[in-house]
Amino acid sequence: MDLLREMERSGHENNSWRPEAPPCLDGIDDIELDCETTGLRWDDGALPIGMSIYYGDKKQYLPWGHAGGNLDEEVVKRWARRELRNKRITNLNTRFDNHHLYQWGVD
Repeated sequence: MDLLREMERSGHENNSWRPEAPPCLDGIDDIELDCETTGLRWDDGALPIGMSIYYGDKKQYLPWGHAGGNLDEEVVKRWARRELRNKRITNLNTRFDNHHLYQWGVD
């Protein structure tokens, strides 16, 4: 994934990278979203731990369940409930990510 390679080039591997706060998506109709999860089985307790979002010419990673360098999980969850509503979301694995987000509390 290009975003992960960019994070590595910008110093993520030496812990200098810090996530930005979730963005306001007012005026944005279309986004791309991809969840990172703890496993493949949402029906067995696997949950999302981060998501990549692309909108316009911007891209951002929102981590909340990693060993360090996280955003507050509840902040990201409230953001997702508010900002993703009524957006046209493109996703390569829509069913998978939808199930994980639903189990996490975002529908």
